Amino acid sequence: MTLAIAGKKKVAAPRERVWSCLTDPAFLKAAIPGCESVTIESDGSYLMRIGVHAGPLAATVKGRVRIDDPEPPLRYILRVSGSAPLIGSVAGHACVTLAGKGDRTLLAYEGEAEIRGMIAGLGHAVIEGTTQKLTDRFFAKLRRLIEQSEAEPATPTLAAVDHD
Repeated sequence: MTLAIAGKKKVAAPRERVWSCLTDPAFLKAAIPGCESVTIESDGSYLMRIGVHAGPLAATVKGRVRIDDPEPPLRYILRVSGSAPLIGSVAGHACVTLAGKGDRTLLAYEGEAEIRGMIAGLGHAVIEGTTQKLTDRFFAKLRRLIEQSEAEPATPTLAAVDHD
């Protein structure tokens, strides 16, 4: 099953700060719903363990996230892949762009994911609803973390992330 993903989010922070947070494993770990761990690989990709619930299924997904073709602080391609034993797998990509002036940034993303296995059997409506809920939670938390870090100097650090 192929799922299209797209959206726009406003963040009350300069574009450079938003870029920094979106490429910081500690911020990602804090913002991704159900994220249990992030390990930085020698090639710069991130290995993640994320607890996910979709309809009646619950699983821990082990996945890899890689940033390709970065043009700081304007855009990058996010490539993801992951799987959970007996449940299925996902692979996808999204183009992430940042536009803004001063202390306001518009983050836009567009891409698609290919979902396979038992989880795809839940149907498009369940998968799309779960994806939208998780995406909304991620961006709400990311926005709070970024906006808090703009107000307070204390931010998550790489010490909170495992290194390979």
